[in-house]
Amino acid sequence: SSLWRAYAQGFPVGYRDAVTPRAAVRDIAAVEKLDPAAPYSVSLYRPVESDERTLRLRVYRQGLPLPLSASLPVLENMGLEVLDEASWEIERAGREPVFLHDFGMRSARAVPDVEGVKAITEQALALRFGIQGIPTMIVFSNGEPELRITGAMGKPQLEAKLGSYLE
Repeated sequence: SSLWRAYAQGFPVGYRDAVTPRAAVRDIAAVEKLDPAAPYSVSLYRPVESDERTLRLRVYRQGLPLPLSASLPVLENMGLEVLDEASWEIERAGREPVFLHDFGMRSARAVPDVEGVKAITEQALALRFGIQGIPTMIVFSNGEPELRITGAMGKPQLEAKLGSYLE
């Protein structure tokens, strides 16, 4: 199958040890939906047999990892305490890698409707990082965005904008 060829060697050993086959199938489905126009995806869910304050958030981002120093404050400002995080780089044959971040969280109060919180979480992350349907590069310094470059451009133009950061 084409999915087997694309992902046969793409998942690191740590991922294969930690993630069930059923969850891996969901991850592949989420990764397959990513493209340059939609380079990220969010999946907020409650693990089976967890209480109403326990949540997990999976963030899929094509091309670049999500900086923890920038993502944790967003989640904490939403009343979510991040208890743990695991990150994996998923390699795909012939395409950019996808970075998967899995956050274990505890809400300050009960969250009976996870789907309602999912929409708010996705919007907050998109707003925080200015993720749009066009290429966006953000240079972080001390956990804060310092430079934002939006739009497609050639290597010379990109190097000119990033010159001081590349030295």
